[in-house]
Amino acid sequence: GEVPLAAGRLRVGARMVERFSCSLPKEDPRHLELLGLVLDSLLLAWLQALPTAAAGFEELGAAANLHSAAVVERVGFAELESPDLTSLGRGEPIRTHGARLPAAIVAYEHRLARLDAGDVEARAAAQRILDALRAQEAPAGGSGEAAPPVAEDDDPWSAMRASSGY
Repeated sequence: GEVPLAAGRLRVGARMVERFSCSLPKEDPRHLELLGLVLDSLLLAWLQALPTAAAGFEELGAAANLHSAAVVERVGFAELESPDLTSLGRGEPIRTHGARLPAAIVAYEHRLARLDAGDVEARAAAQRILDALRAQEAPAGGSGEAAPPVAEDDDPWSAMRASSGY
């Protein structure tokens, strides 16, 4: 049989897209394009699995490497500040990015606007994903309240020192 030029994996139970690979050299301009097509297919599969997965869109994570990070970020994933490195001990890939529904909607709206009108197949694929994204419930916590203030320093003992007079 034919060997695909690019592949990836969706693990619905683990809520993770991972193992992005492409047989083209990383310098080839089609490399990222093909990884993007794979991610589109995985996202559509995730969106179709959501009713039975008892999960929300934003529960999807990605295990991206240096090259695939650009691909997942382009469709609305955000890099995690503190990835869970204990997943390595469990033999699992590190979740490096988390899906963000508003960012994904904007990304696919932008993509649809940029696509050539003659590229019917690509436009239809982007529209299917965009429609499925728009059908999702808004993520919890979007109450419009301001985020809690961030400490000015990263010293975990600063509160302890302040309360004890040091």
